[in-house]
Amino acid sequence: MATDPAVPEREIRFGGAPPEGAPALLARIEDAHAGHSANSSGYELATLRETYFHGTPAVEWEYRFSSSSGPRRVIALYWVRSGIEYIVYASSTPQDWPEMRDVFDVVTAHATP
Repeated sequence: MATDPAVPEREIRFGGAPPEGAPALLARIEDAHAGHSANSSGYELATLRETYFHGTPAVEWEYRFSSSSGPRRVIALYWVRSGIEYIVYASSTPQDWPEMRDVFDVVTAHATP
């Protein structure tokens, strides 16, 4: 996880772990969406779709929610490679979203599955 020192509300994460839950990637992310929808204040789905990440099947999930520090916007990209589920996750306040989305786009453009 990396937090912008100038704007601590902006963060980007990259990680990987063995998959847990449903066997299909989309089904696992849909389960996470259902959990967020039921348990997160102000949760609003923007996008949950299958896509491709540099030719590898992937899932993109974008949403908004209210945290204890105020409204947040999130985008996450998931894919599986060699039995590991990877994620690139970006989060910020709505007013900082254009800059954070640019960071997410640069990270995903230069990452490889």
